[in-house]
Amino acid sequence: MIRSILILAIGAILVYTYISITSDGNTSEHQGNIADADSHTNAHDIASSMVDVILERMARDANYRVQSPKTERMNGGTVTYTAQNTYYNGDNLVKIVSSAKYNGVTKTVIKYSKRPGEGWVPQYIRAACTANGPLNNAIGDMLIDGRNHDLNGNIIPKTGVLGVSTSVEFQKGQNGSIGGTKDSVDYPISFSVNPKVIEKNYDWGGAFPKSPDEVLGYPEGTLKRFAQDGMNGSLYTANPLDLERRILSGVTYLELPSGKDGKIMLPRGIHKGILIVHNDATDSRIVNITLEQGEFQGLIIGDYMFHFHIDVLGSIILLSPDLEQKDNCDESINHQTFYSSETISAATGAISQHIGAPQIIGLGDR
Repeated sequence: MIRSILILAIGAILVYTYISITSDGNTSEHQGNIADADSHTNAHDIASSMVDVILERMARDANYRVQSPKTERMNGGTVTYTAQNTYYNGDNLVKIVSSAKYNGVTKTVIKYSKRPGEGWVPQYIRAACTANGPLNNAIGDMLIDGRNHDLNGNIIPKTGVLGVSTSVEFQKGQNGSIGGTKDSVDYPISFSVNPKVIEKNYDWGGAFPKSPDEVLGYPEGTLKRFAQDGMNGSLYTANPLDLERRILSGVTYLELPSGKDGKIMLPRGIHKGILIVHNDATDSRIVNITLEQGEFQGLIIGDYMFHFHIDVLGSIILLSPDLEQKDNCDESINHQTFYSSETISAATGAISQHIGAPQIIGLGDR
């Protein structure tokens, strides 16, 4: 009897010992996995933080570059980085490579940025007039040309965009005429429909921008703050009347509340920069924009806009999916929107000189 009890007791001790050893082993392994995951996360965060630091340095000094690798300590690890001019995907960019080491783990982040002080045409500008909703009524009978024009109205061959691009169906206005460029082939303005310069039912895959900042590639709130600071003659306002005696320049940011229609009546002259009509709900409404003598040179970004009684040398992009579908605008036949990479680049470059260019491409980690 006593022998049986001893055997059971010894067995219990052995089982307990095995369970304890196994448990301790699993705990150590689990803790090791957590530590390893934390090291990967910290290494990635350090590499990404260095990219942000470099972008800030470039914003303060447009000539800042790092040709030979430099190493700094940061957040318990080390980071080695370069920032070099390069040519990527048809554009002059700055390639930033940031490689961080933390607790034996290495993570590399590669980003491409526009060069500070240089302008660019946002990637979302697919046409002289781009929208995520019905453009038929919004642009009416306006003369539209996606061929690339310089400041003097001369066409720069093979460098233009489409005439119209929309994510839904499109039907040209009764008296409208459209031209543009596709696959580096220029097509003159034509009254008859030319399907090569009209893009309808384009699938954005959910990537259509929801804000002006997203159009340009900046963090949310950047353009609004730029306008509020008054840089380059910029203006932020909630009252369209503030624009009636003002020649636009820099960033003009008009934020109308939901449910309120507004009209923009611009004084005669040459207006430049980026004109924004937007609120957080993407339902600011301008039912008429008029410039009887003069021209707007640059980029117009609006939510809902209608009755374009204005000549535009640049481009228009409308963000709201709910554009005008009932009323028509016959008077737009006397006005035009001609695409110009020169005026758009001048508008974006003026911003870049002050706050740096947006980071536009991320190639992830290695």
